[in-house]
Amino acid sequence: MVQYTNIHSEALKLLQKDQILHPLLSQCQPVIHSGSGQVLEYLVRSVISQQLSTAAAKTIYNRFLQLVRDDLPLEHQLTEIPEEDLRHAGISSSKSRYLREAANHFQQRELTCADWQHLSDNDIFELLLPIPGVGRWTVEMVLIFCLNREDVFPIDDLVIRQQIISLYQIHETGKFLRQRLESIGENWRPYRTFACRYLWAWNDESRKNK
Repeated sequence: MVQYTNIHSEALKLLQKDQILHPLLSQCQPVIHSGSGQVLEYLVRSVISQQLSTAAAKTIYNRFLQLVRDDLPLEHQLTEIPEEDLRHAGISSSKSRYLREAANHFQQRELTCADWQHLSDNDIFELLLPIPGVGRWTVEMVLIFCLNREDVFPIDDLVIRQQIISLYQIHETGKFLRQRLESIGENWRPYRTFACRYLWAWNDESRKNK
């Protein structure tokens, strides 16, 4: 049997009450790494990775890092790196524009020094959603993987949605499907992120076994 991962006991105790989710808790093992807390850096990586395979995204991001200096704020560098250099790194014109828009937004709102850990989830949505190319799902990923928030439920994430539908044998569609998903997620509050981490891990485990 797989040992439980580094999810604290209160969250695990709550998730174990869900009789459908419970079996997954010993069959897969999500490993939680500390988020960097560097929100702009995470957004840059997210934009670069959009619509790319994991391998391609990693290659292009590493090329991008070669263009960046350690001694200057990232938002200043993003507005100064020539678009031609970004293109040679493999970053499309539209993604280059998104990166510059994000950098300008961080400069105008003075977000480099923002105390992200003490901002509410709603405050972070309000700060980041105005950036072109950044949608709700992207902000949810920032909250989960960059800031380690414990109660995020990315209901529109394809894997999360598919795994819940399969696991709970859901047949509803449209708004009724969304209502059912939200109802299931309510049972995991205030640790919905951990439930989602297990669902992602279960999806990865299932793909390995095919």
